[in-house]
Amino acid sequence: MGKWLICIVMVVLATAAYRTKLLKFRPTASFETGTVAQAQIYQTLGEVRYPGPPLHSQRIEAWILHETNAVREEAGLRPLTHDPAISNIARGHSRNMISSGIFAHDIHGKGPTDRALEVGYNCRAYNEDGSYSYGLSENIFQYPRITEWSTWEASMEIIPTVFHDDKTMALALVKGWMNSPGHRKNILNRNAHRIGIGVAIKEHQIAESSSLHQETVFATQNFSACR
Repeated sequence: MGKWLICIVMVVLATAAYRTKLLKFRPTASFETGTVAQAQIYQTLGEVRYPGPPLHSQRIEAWILHETNAVREEAGLRPLTHDPAISNIARGHSRNMISSGIFAHDIHGKGPTDRALEVGYNCRAYNEDGSYSYGLSENIFQYPRITEWSTWEASMEIIPTVFHDDKTMALALVKGWMNSPGHRKNILNRNAHRIGIGVAIKEHQIAESSSLHQETVFATQNFSACR
């Protein structure tokens, strides 16, 4: 029985990291594509395989914190302290990216430090190199849960073949950030002490003729030099 595959390419996006503003300069935002390792591959012979339970944003956030501190410790750096106030800022930005349809650090002219100041988070700290920083640096990522679809000739059923659970999604996000120089610099910043993580999940229909849905994760990391 012959079979053929139709793969729909899902775009995986990660912006260049937004770094904390320094007294000496103001960084400019640029964009680059992140690369992410796929998790597990499941294939069936004409039978639709359910792609696992729904993703949970809070569990993904917890695993992102775990994986981020793991790579810092591997690099000989102290782990970051989770700050719930910063996580609320990060979570708000991830949700705003979904509602606005804008995947960017700046939305309507407001960057991560602007969003922090709006809610009363005013961080000013001296760095180890003698520079003076304020505000929040930021990593963001947009990543689909299912990255490949297969259509079997015998049944014409569309089958999800690559998907993530909470843990593997978090690992994929951190690996993607670590594979990008700007994001990696934020994660391994010696001056960073606190971190906030916010995940929001968008569910949308793959095609009008299909009942299959896709979950796309919007993840934000914010870093602070405050102790």
